[in-house]
Amino acid sequence: MSLNVEHRREDVAGGFTRAWETEQGVMATFKYAETPTGRQAFADGRSGKRPHLSSEVAGVRIRNRKALPGAVLFAAAQVEKPAFDGATLLAAEDT
Repeated sequence: MSLNVEHRREDVAGGFTRAWETEQGVMATFKYAETPTGRQAFADGRSGKRPHLSSEVAGVRIRNRKALPGAVLFAAAQVEKPAFDGATLLAAEDT
């Protein structure tokens, strides 16, 4: 699964090395690519320019205002500003 910059899937900065689920949510570790994009994303994270991660999830289904099992995490984005909690779920519910 890839790590991209600002949800631009063509700007791949690295990839997941491990992902796991906890009571607090999904956790992951990443390795940055040895490319100009990867090095810049790493620097942006360290400097605080892009300190947040945002998940990219497919197949989100909502019932009674709760996400159902079965959604698929397929990537993550390193972003400047985080989405609000539940943004993907809210978008799925609205549509």
